[in-house]
Amino acid sequence: MGLGSYSIALPDALATRPKPDRVRKIAQEFADRWVKEAADGDHFRLTFDKSGTWSQKYNMVWDKLLGLGLFPKEVAQKEIAFYLTKQNKYGLPLDSRSTYTKLDWTIWTATLADRQQDFEAIAGPVYQFLNDSPSRVPMTDWYFTDSGKQKGFQARPVVGGVFIKMLADEAMWKKWTARAQKPTGEWAAMPTPPTIEIVEPGSKPDGVMWRLQPTDKPAEGWMKPDFNDQTGSKPPAVSAPTAPPAPSSAPAGTALTSI
Repeated sequence: MGLGSYSIALPDALATRPKPDRVRKIAQEFADRWVKEAADGDHFRLTFDKSGTWSQKYNMVWDKLLGLGLFPKEVAQKEIAFYLTKQNKYGLPLDSRSTYTKLDWTIWTATLADRQQDFEAIAGPVYQFLNDSPSRVPMTDWYFTDSGKQKGFQARPVVGGVFIKMLADEAMWKKWTARAQKPTGEWAAMPTPPTIEIVEPGSKPDGVMWRLQPTDKPAEGWMKPDFNDQTGSKPPAVSAPTAPPAPSSAPAGTALTSI
């Protein structure tokens, strides 16, 4: 898919670059070889050497959206028909190794379908997952399709991939890109900046002075905000060593604290 996309974006005028037709030819050869070597009866394998495996071919959606035509339509049709037999309650597993899936990629896979009913059959369980999931977290894109529980990831920008179906509808994406090029009316007003009150400046404005303090039990009330650790005797000044320093930069029995 990368080479195929590169072939349509490559400028003809750049003599130092490979010619688009040459890149396209290589991409087609790879695609043809994949179709042959990944074939496994009613579907295509996860890896060439493992019969009986399967996976979502989500990246194949770009062959459709960009009009590359690297793969015969029958490939996507066969995969969609196979996927419909592998779904769990909350969606289509990512591949044959586990019941978990990637939410955004499932919608990419569903967009491969030519028939709206097949798209809805694959996308529908994802919608159900979002309603039923016991993992009440910001939208996750990695979850188990049998239990609906989160596997990992949440609130990631990749979930914007669920809008990919809009790119398969030419009238839809042309409508919105046209609006983006011709904004009308006033832009939304910028929000009023918040008032920031510095409670504890820390070390940023003036730095922090450090001194050595014994590691004995501190005085009573040392955890209170108004505790003053400057009262009482001061620790002795630390003079420059006359011999090579020990591995630790602080003498034994002391700890560094800030004041």
